[in-house]
Amino acid sequence: MAEETIQGGTADQWAEYGKSLSVDIPEINWKDVGNVALDFTPIIGDIKGGYETVQMIGDELAKDNPNYKLVGILGGMGAAATIIGLVPGVGDIAKKAIMSGAKSVAKSANNLVDAMPTYDPNTMGSLGGNIFAGQTSGAAKAKVLSELGDESRRWLSSLAKDLGVTAEDLFEEIGPKLKNLEVEMPEAFTIFDKRELFSALQEASEGASDLAVIDPRDFKKIAAQINTEVPSINQQMIDKVSEYSGDIETGTALGKVPYLSYDTPTPNTAQFVMHDGRHRNRAMEALGYFKNLVRVVPSGNQKLASKLPEETDAYTEISNIQLEGQGGKKVAPMQDIFKYLSIAGAPVGALGALQNDEQNGI
Repeated sequence: MAEETIQGGTADQWAEYGKSLSVDIPEINWKDVGNVALDFTPIIGDIKGGYETVQMIGDELAKDNPNYKLVGILGGMGAAATIIGLVPGVGDIAKKAIMSGAKSVAKSANNLVDAMPTYDPNTMGSLGGNIFAGQTSGAAKAKVLSELGDESRRWLSSLAKDLGVTAEDLFEEIGPKLKNLEVEMPEAFTIFDKRELFSALQEASEGASDLAVIDPRDFKKIAAQINTEVPSINQQMIDKVSEYSGDIETGTALGKVPYLSYDTPTPNTAQFVMHDGRHRNRAMEALGYFKNLVRVVPSGNQKLASKLPEETDAYTEISNIQLEGQGGKKVAPMQDIFKYLSIAGAPVGALGALQNDEQNGI
């Protein structure tokens, strides 16, 4: 019995024909978007600033630790969902940060509209003058920034200019933490990249982490140790610390704010599991600094470090880069190590003066 045909061909033949018409659809990411012609990139139409802004977003996302809030600010509400869709493996925290940035831009626009003076047709002049019944003075806005000192005000104004937003809007997001930072460590405004520092302040203000001041020696004790007995590793460390020291002395921004991430496997235990910034803290120590800024980040859904019981102790990092036998050692109470920007803490350096023979000061 002959196989049934459909419009001159069998089912298998039509299937083969269909396969011959298929094409591979390449995965599109942000690096690709920057190379697509303007007229044929729908997302560019959703982003204020067009092609150049897309390039800025792509550059930010290409970093090891992107500032997702900044990405949202650059993209705005119109492109936020598309941005999230184009970032592979984006987590909930990153999504939240992108949307938060986009919403802040929308909020700024709404605030601008709300602040517009009331239109009064009876006061319109023949050439369009006196269109508004009363002009809003800048006194209210100036009052917001008057709460800051000179250094933090200059930093905030410079950042606002870079981002194309107002200093008042930025202050609204990070104000309390910013004021505390100016008191506890004003050097941070020149040591760290402006956008990275803003991201850390914003993250802490939103309750995703704590921002604290720490003695660089204490950071070194908590973080995974470096095997300085291997000459090549020791030399790499010396070179990197020297580079960072030079950056600090010449006023070149260090970039990201260091962080320590922790778990709370048992009550009153802060077991550190990850870090970034060993060499930067070594450089700070070498230059005689007794305090540095650090993000204290929960590794999951743990309580913020500043909310942990006073009896909570810190334990040296356990990770795949820690030296054998050095992880999980009790260091000291958390309250003796960190001075959080949100609360009054122990004097920075209380722990740093202690010796730790087991870690040989590394």
